[in-house]
Amino acid sequence: MTIKETPKVFISYSWSSSEHMEFVLKIATELRESGVEAILDKWRLRIGDESTKFMESMVTDPTISKVIMICDKAYQERADNREGGVGIESQIITSKIYEQEDENKFAAIITENDENGKPYVPAFYTSRIYIDFVDAEYSEKFEELLRWIYGKPQYKEPELGTPPAYILDEDRIDLGTTALYRRCLDAIKKGNSNVLGVFREYCDLFVSNLERYRIKDKDSDLVDKVLHSLEMMIPNRNEYIELVNCIAMYNQSSVFIDAIHSFFEDITRYMSNGNSHLYPGSHVATNFDIIAYEMFVYTIAVMIRYHEYATVGAMLSEQFYIQAPVQYRNSALKTFTFYCRILPPMDYNEKIKENNKFPPYTQFLQKRCRALPVDFNSFIIADFILYCRCVVDLLTNITSNIWDPHSLYALKGRVEVLELFERATSKKYFDKIKIMLGIGTRDDLESIVDKHRSLRMTGNRHYNWDYFFNQLVNLERIATKE
Repeated sequence: MTIKETPKVFISYSWSSSEHMEFVLKIATELRESGVEAILDKWRLRIGDESTKFMESMVTDPTISKVIMICDKAYQERADNREGGVGIESQIITSKIYEQEDENKFAAIITENDENGKPYVPAFYTSRIYIDFVDAEYSEKFEELLRWIYGKPQYKEPELGTPPAYILDEDRIDLGTTALYRRCLDAIKKGNSNVLGVFREYCDLFVSNLERYRIKDKDSDLVDKVLHSLEMMIPNRNEYIELVNCIAMYNQSSVFIDAIHSFFEDITRYMSNGNSHLYPGSHVATNFDIIAYEMFVYTIAVMIRYHEYATVGAMLSEQFYIQAPVQYRNSALKTFTFYCRILPPMDYNEKIKENNKFPPYTQFLQKRCRALPVDFNSFIIADFILYCRCVVDLLTNITSNIWDPHSLYALKGRVEVLELFERATSKKYFDKIKIMLGIGTRDDLESIVDKHRSLRMTGNRHYNWDYFFNQLVNLERIATKE
């Protein structure tokens, strides 16, 4: 960034004490050191100079870009009573403000409050925004002042986007969970004794009302209906993930793990298991399958973010009781791999494809990662952990199903060690995360990687996981440092 012109700033103040004068000099000096031509009468006036004329010229000079009023009790009294140099400056500033001549040219710095905690400011400035240095971190307030002078606010207004579909859609579906969500969020933060009960109540209502998203008319525009339904579900998905984020943030995951596990078991009543309500007789994913898949991965991502590795390990070790209709069950208990779902490529690819960088479904997942407490990189890490755990379970005959890490296709062309495994070069850190992988030692991991090379874990032509698996887990360096 370049600054076209050096800003000129006149500092108006009242001599009330030596301590206050030191503050004024400090502000002025640091402004000049920061590239601002700060003008102070103490520096400019010499014996014989006319102070009144100088002050008038400083306030009216068009080359002065900003005027700072350093306000304390003495400044307010002299400004309001039109006494001395401050009084003269105040008269001119008042007229300039009321004439609406670049109101942003003037700003007050507060250095003293009255007995009621109200700032001492001149009457003409009482309704305007000021910079309060009273009982504040000096460096933060000085930066705020500097940003105002240069016209570079800390918070830049973002560009306007387009309203999400669920806002514009008049047929938006409401699960009726908002009130319970707020109660639960408040209970978690306050550590209320009934918090687990409130969370279970929220989950029960969520699952019960999820029926409202069932697509009943399957005869026409089915692809569009599924995608539209998934878009409508985003606020509900995000609401649940916000609760999980709060649980993990307040280190309560061990208390809630059974309730979270039950929630994912209950949601399986809507999922396809050998018979889809949209595609009878098939395993093709529905809107319910995809939203459950996203919620599961984001739950793991949130837990990893807050280092709740034991909770992740427990969730991936426990099997899930599947509540699909009995006639379609080949087994009532399944591992976490049951939640790995993908939209049927033949029907959906052209609808969800954004570009040719990586597979359409990966693009779809990345685009849907919005308004969440974790980013897509966190999703990728969780996805890979689930894949690694799946590999371990496959090679130890715990499962026969595959977790295909769809999000990892986004790494194509920039395969690198994932942050979690980069940190695991430390033996201490590796000992923390190994529970998620279902292994006991580094040798176990090395054995798994060796066996993995001989397997074809996925037939997807876009990526060769056998080749990159070793690089992603950072095997050569993992657990090598004390």
